[in-house]
Parts: sequence; C-alpha cells; structure tokens
Amino acid sequence: MLDNKVRNELHFKSLLKKNNGYETVAISFLNPFSYYKIDSDDRLKKEIDYFYIDGSSLVYMYNIFNTRKVDRVSFDFSSIADDVFNFALLNNLSVCLVGGTSNESKKALVNLTAQYSKLNLFCIDGYSNHNEILNMVSPFDIIIFGMGCPLQDNLAVMAKSKYPHNKLIYTCGGFITQTSINTDYYHPIIKKLGLRWLQRFFLHSHVRKRVIIDYPKFFKCYIFDKIK
Repeated sequence: MLDNKVRNELHFKSLLKKNNGYETVAISFLNPFSYYKIDSDDRLKKEIDYFYIDGSSLVYMYNIFNTRKVDRVSFDFSSIADDVFNFALLNNLSVCLVGGTSNESKKALVNLTAQYSKLNLFCIDGYSNHNEILNMVSPFDIIIFGMGCPLQDNLAVMAKSKYPHNKLIYTCGGFITQTSINTDYYHPIIKKLGLRWLQRFFLHSHVRKRVIIDYPKFFKCYIFDKIK
C-alpha cells in the first residue's frame, strides 16, 4: 500500500497548480530510515495522502521493483522548498514551520525571512506541547512539520484531522535545523554530485548511525520483501 502512494516531481508540481480552495492534503517523504516506520503504521499510510522519496538510493531501489518510476523529491533547497515558498508568495498564503530547538527555529525564521521578505512566515520550535502546536498552526495555510519520523508524520495526520479544509501539510525532516545554519545548506559541489548524504554524514552523528547501521538493514529487508 505504501509504494502505491509514492509519487514523482511532476505530480508535486501538478498538485501545487490545482490546490487553491481544496480539502487539506498531507504529504510526507520516505527514506531508508523512515520507510518501515511508516509502513508499519496503518493510520499513517491511510491518512497521509502522498509520499515522495527523499534519497537517491531508495529512488533507485524503488524503481527496480515498481513499474511507476519516480525521482528524488525532498523538502530542501536542492529540491522543492523554493517551489513551496514561491507558491505561497504567488497565492498570498501564510506558512508555518514547526520543528527544531527554540534557537534553531528562530535562526531559521531569520534566514528564511531574509530570502522571502514578503512571505507571511512563522516558526514554532518542536518542543512545545502537541495540542498547543496544533492550536498555534490554525491560522496558517501551509504547515510544515520538521520533527523527525514518525513524530512529524503523526502531527501531520493530527493537523489534517483537526483542519480538514484549505491547508497544505508537509513534513520536512531536518530542514529547519539545516536552514538555521544556512538557507543554502548543501555545498554546490555536493549538490552537483548528488552527495547530500555525505555532507550530512560528516556533519551529524545521527546520520552516521543511520548510514552505517540502519540503511544496510533496510535494504536487506526491502529487497527480501519485494522478492518474496
């Protein structure tokens, strides 16, 4: 069921074009760390409307075992983040990002405001009470949760249930933390070579754990499941 909800970049762009006056749509992203966390949760699989694949290795593996081919789509400035913010500007929509520490969310807001000075933008740290977060995001048209899987996905589903109309909801993983460092987080050469994982590998210890321990386990399970 999860693979059936995976879409490509063309679908993302078409979704933006038609979403003016709509039922709330919740969108999340899959990588080798999050895939089975979401796949094992029937509620998340049912209530999140579409998934995109964030990670070239999973794109490659997905395309081997599925007739519908996809490409990498990630909520960062190497992929769709700028499209979402420009869509909000063009349509006079407000945006709220939720995630990171209090300091990270404040720095991310400063950096994003410098880049999108006319955008109605707000940031909330990811350590607030969940009910408070859901109440605070109420006025915003686009809500972006960056709190790690599966917490961000659960909050996306809760927000969709609480606000079933006229909102776009995304998850964004480490985007808020990355943007607090620099809006153009990835080095140009890293982006050109498609080695975003390698930059994160050297900068963040939790990424090193995932790449060395979690990712090999995932690919072993994924290949076995598809062959089975």
